[in-house]
Amino acid sequence: MINIAICDDDMVFTTRLEELIMDFSKAYSFDICIYFDGDTLLVKQGICFDIILMDIEMKRMNGISAAKIIRKIDEDVQLIYISSHEEYVLQLFDVNPVGFLKKPLYPE
Repeated sequence: MINIAICDDDMVFTTRLEELIMDFSKAYSFDICIYFDGDTLLVKQGICFDIILMDIEMKRMNGISAAKIIRKIDEDVQLIYISSHEEYVLQLFDVNPVGFLKKPLYPE
């Protein structure tokens, strides 16, 4: 079982992303949790995630600030940013993400 957190304040996008992952899940078993801001995700850090798919700009706590706290707790979780804000890419080096995907996200 692969535990995935999706953290993005856009409900339509999080639903679509979850659907894309589930379409891919024929070969793998996923458990997906959805959070709408970095603050709420941090409250749930007792849950061990293998992958966190996170937006950068969100209400209450942005994805960069949340990732800095997450990295103090878990150095191994795979952080992947999904955002339309490429201007933040250099700031992401501090949290060592494994990837950056640009919105809008296409299935292919």
